[in-house]
Amino acid sequence: MRRYLILFLLLFSSSNSLSAIDDYNLVLASGQSLSIGHTDQDLNPIIFPNEVNPNNVFLFNGVRTTAPRYYQRLVENDVRFLEPLKDVTRQTHAYSMFKMLEYLYALENKPFPKFVYAPHGRGGQKISKLEYGTEPFENGLTMLRAAERLAAQSGESFNVPFITWIHGESNANSNLQDYKQKLSKLYNAYKNKIQTTTSKTRNPILFMDQTGVSYGHDIAISLWEFANDHEAASLVMPKYFLNRNYFNRPDERTHLNTKGYILQGEYFAKAIFSTFESNKKWKPLQPESLEIANNKAFVKLHVPEGSLTIDTQTLPEAPGYGLKYISPNNIEYIPQVSIQGDTLILEFNTTLEVGGNRQWLYPR
Repeated sequence: MRRYLILFLLLFSSSNSLSAIDDYNLVLASGQSLSIGHTDQDLNPIIFPNEVNPNNVFLFNGVRTTAPRYYQRLVENDVRFLEPLKDVTRQTHAYSMFKMLEYLYALENKPFPKFVYAPHGRGGQKISKLEYGTEPFENGLTMLRAAERLAAQSGESFNVPFITWIHGESNANSNLQDYKQKLSKLYNAYKNKIQTTTSKTRNPILFMDQTGVSYGHDIAISLWEFANDHEAASLVMPKYFLNRNYFNRPDERTHLNTKGYILQGEYFAKAIFSTFESNKKWKPLQPESLEIANNKAFVKLHVPEGSLTIDTQTLPEAPGYGLKYISPNNIEYIPQVSIQGDTLILEFNTTLEVGGNRQWLYPR
């Protein structure tokens, strides 16, 4: 189930308004394998091998779009100058993210800003291997310092408006409260380092998504909670429908194929553009309140505009559209579902009791 525009928009702090996207924008990007486009290249060849926009979207000369290699500590020669961004080894979300941003700026007849992509994620790593002081984090700082230097040399204003974070699988079985605390520390470490530069944005936005189908609900819920609890964090999307429809291969649905990474990047672009150009925080469609009356549950959802729509095309229709109630004695009941404005009405053939569980599959 989804709204056709999957994400909900909320008024956002003016400190990260339109002016935050400026002349020279560094995009720090970290996470694990889904942040660097891991896929079976024989089954999923690159779709877009060319530059995004050779005049506006760049990488450092010694950095791959998929981030530095394992145990590669960036040195001065790796960040001496900029080259146009293109995916030369595998498809990543970066290409489509910037391509969609360019398209959205053109739709609004606005000039497309300059972006420098600074990927420093690493596949298969827990957050403890990506935090402050680790080699990947230090690679990010090397690119941060180099970008500030190049901006000064060219007489352009320097800015770090946002960070992308695509992570969670390796921490799925960890203490999730500890994970959220580590993620908060990681964001603060980025923020503190950015605040020592000339960046116009003092509190960059952390754009993140949820883990997909292979690692259970708990880590996905933790990421959702983190975004709701932190003003500077924005949850872009759930990813389960990408994993189910655009998987790496039939026996490995954690990673995406090339089309999946392209869609992932486009969702990030929509969230980024809306945040900075509309001065609004981007949140996924999600339950806002729940009311119970005898055998009915009324679930009010965040819906930004138009009417709530039940989608049975992206994924096939599930019993009760994926919704159920589990009674205190552990009996499952599937509802009849109807829509009234922004509210789902779930009607069960039993009275809903205190102590029972209402479960829904979105977002996750």
